[in-house]
Amino acid sequence: MFVVNDKKGFGLVEVLVGTALLSVVLGGLIVLFSNFTRTASENVREVKAAFLLQEGAEVVRLWRDQGWSNISGLTTSQTYYPIFSTGRWATSSVPVLVDGIFERRIVVADTFRDINDDIVESSTTNDPNTKKITVSVGWAAGGGATSTKSVVFYLTNLFSR
Repeated sequence: MFVVNDKKGFGLVEVLVGTALLSVVLGGLIVLFSNFTRTASENVREVKAAFLLQEGAEVVRLWRDQGWSNISGLTTSQTYYPIFSTGRWATSSVPVLVDGIFERRIVVADTFRDINDDIVESSTTNDPNTKKITVSVGWAAGGGATSTKSVVFYLTNLFSR
């Protein structure tokens, strides 16, 4: 009588299936880790940008505290780049990269008021003692895109009123 052994080669199939499952799991873990590190790296840039944005706003307030002419003397709608040089904050008309990554910009705009002394977007009455300040921080994000964070606030001549 002839007996067929059905279990020949079954161990090899188990090894192949196990190897395939292990490869899929390890591949998934590698992709997951890669995404995690990319996200963490981008998050670090987001946090640094937020700090640079806050520092930019503080620089403008410092200029105001040192004398309103530091603010009123800036040309409206022109982009300025703050730089720290020789122990002081100054402006540059040339873009400056912070940490070789971030570009911080400051734009000063006139502020207008209506007959009720409320701030409005456009009017014939310019308030020379209030300026609209926009501070922005931009950086190259992944995939050739650019990310930007901005803050807009009004600055008043507190010390001459």
